[in-house]
Parts: sequence; C-alpha cells; structure tokens
Amino acid sequence: MKRLVCVAAIFLCTSAVGASAAAGAPTVATKKEQSDRVFGEGVQAFNAKDWKKAREKFAEAYALFPGPSSLFNLALAEEEGGALVDAIGHYRTYIGLPDTAAVAKGRTEARAKLAACQAKICRLDVRAPAGTAVRVNGKEAALQGSIVETLPGEQMVDLAHEGVSKTRRSACGAGETVVVEFKDPPTTVVIPAPTASTTASAPPVPPPATETFRPTAGYVVPIVLFGAGAAGLALGAVFGASSTSAADDAEKRLAEGACTNAASANCASVRDAASSASSRHTLSTAMWITGGVLAAGGVVSFLLWPKSTRELRALRVHPTVGGLFLSGSF
Repeated sequence: MKRLVCVAAIFLCTSAVGASAAAGAPTVATKKEQSDRVFGEGVQAFNAKDWKKAREKFAEAYALFPGPSSLFNLALAEEEGGALVDAIGHYRTYIGLPDTAAVAKGRTEARAKLAACQAKICRLDVRAPAGTAVRVNGKEAALQGSIVETLPGEQMVDLAHEGVSKTRRSACGAGETVVVEFKDPPTTVVIPAPTASTTASAPPVPPPATETFRPTAGYVVPIVLFGAGAAGLALGAVFGASSTSAADDAEKRLAEGACTNAASANCASVRDAASSASSRHTLSTAMWITGGVLAAGGVVSFLLWPKSTRELRALRVHPTVGGLFLSGSF
C-alpha cells in the first residue's frame, strides 16, 4: 500500500511539472506552427502587393522561427517595397546561412537579387578617423567597412569625432560611389592679377588692323557662270535663227507646190526641213533658258559672295618707359 501511494505521488508530481511546462513558454513546435500561420498571412499580403504588411508578417514569422523561407521572402518584400538597403542586408544574411538543401536551392537567386538591388543604390565611401559617428540623412548609418549604402539622391552626411562635427552634402546616383571625407578640402589660393607697374615695360599689343576683301573664288565662279550663260544665250540665238530659216524654206517650198504627192521625194525633203526647223527651235529654247539661268547665277553670286577678313601688313611703333616697342605683321 505504501508503494502505491509513493507511485501515485510520483505520478502526480510528474503531472504537475508537465502541466507547469505546458502552461509556460511555448515549445519549438508551437513556435513553428505560429510562424507558419503568420508566414501564410505574409504570402497573402505579398500576392496582394501590400508590401508593408508582407514585410511585417515575414519579419514576425522569422522572429518566431528563424527559417530560411521567412528570411528570403522578407528580403523579397523589402525589395518590392523599395526598401533596397534593408533587402540587401537580408539577402546577405540568407547567403551566409549554413549550407542546407533549402538554403542551397535559393542561394543562386538570392545572389542575383542582391546584385540587382546593389545596382539601384548609391554608395558613400566615408573616409574618416576610426570611431567616427556617421549619420546619413538624419539616421545612424551602418558601415560595410568604409561604405554606407543608401538610396540615390541628395545626401547629407553628418560626421562626429572627438567633439568635432562636420556636415557634408553631395549628390549620389544609382550605381555610383561618392567619396565623403572628414578632413576639409584644401584652401584655394587666389593669385592677384598683374598691376600696371608690373607691365609698364611691356605694354599690351593692340589688336592688329584688319580689312575685308573678296577672295579669288568670288571672282572666278561668277565669271565662269556668266560666261557659260552668255555662251548659252549666243547658241540659243544661232539655233533660233537657223530654225526660223529652215521653217521659212519649208513654207516657201510648200507654197510653190513642191509637195503635191505625199510619197514623192520632194515631200520627204519638205518634211525633213520642217522637222529640222522644229528640233532647232526646241534646242534654241533650251539654250536660251540655260544661258539665262547661268548668266543670272553669275550676277547673283558676284553680288552675294561672302567677304573674307585678313590682317593688314603694317609696322606699328609704340612708346614705352624704356624706349620704343615695335609690333606688326610681315
């Protein structure tokens, strides 16, 4: 009887301990179930393109149970929502996870996503003494070595070291790296312009005198055009006179009855004379038109041809403090 009581007491004690554990902190299995449930809510928000809610749910799921799927999807939601710097950090964390089958499957895609995000941000290469506090656009910056990754745009960098604070402003575009230095840039030294006393012995040379003139082509081209036009007009007059003469001859022969039989040699001769007169008239007209255009072109080109400028060849004498100063072109 005493043994049964002891066994019962042991059982009750064990049950009490088990109940206490069940009522305490959740087990790993319970956290995994909660994480899976929250992860599902994150997937729904992601599919609805509610990036803010998706980030919150994936982050909560990862905090409950740090699984690689929650981490990878958290980075995806951050990337889609424009939080590129946070996405870069979580992609790096995912790539650095222990090499399991699940991680190895997504590591290649994570590297590609990381590279794509890095191409869209800018980098500030902060060159400052060790221990310098760095804030970018009012927020404490996390440095990767000396590099601060941030979104492109106008950057305000606050640097503080041993009681000395400095602010640097610079524009940084996507894919660019901008150097930000703690030390001040070197002072610019302004060299004064020379005074009149330093240049008294060598006064400035006045600009040379110039003249405008018509270049050789301004004469040659108009003369050639006008000459060709005159020749065309002369040939037009010659062919016109010849055409008139041939036409008169054909009309005279017709009036004299030289072409009573259309098949006769005389009629053929009259037709040839008339045809020759027509051809010469056409050629005369063409010569008149061509000659007139060329002659007019010669006149217009002569009137409108641009003038050129050249320096006058001259010798100039300038008095100076020490004597005379000669200048000119030869």
